[in-house]
Amino acid sequence: MREPNFNDMLKVLNKEKPERPTLFEFFLHERLYEKLSGLKLNGNLLNDSRVYIKAYKNAGYDYTTVMG
Repeated sequence: MREPNFNDMLKVLNKEKPERPTLFEFFLHERLYEKLSGLKLNGNLLNDSRVYIKAYKNAGYDYTTVMG
């Protein structure tokens, strides 16, 4: 699995050419977060942030959206 590269996301936002295609989603469905991460959301901010981060990483995204 390739490593996330947040610099590619920054290039897209700056209208520059990234090294590879860059996926972007504001959010995913709760069931998809749980399926991709192998963890359960429970309403705890720290736990749920871990779920979001692991889900986006496992899906191949270069960043994650976390709620705060």
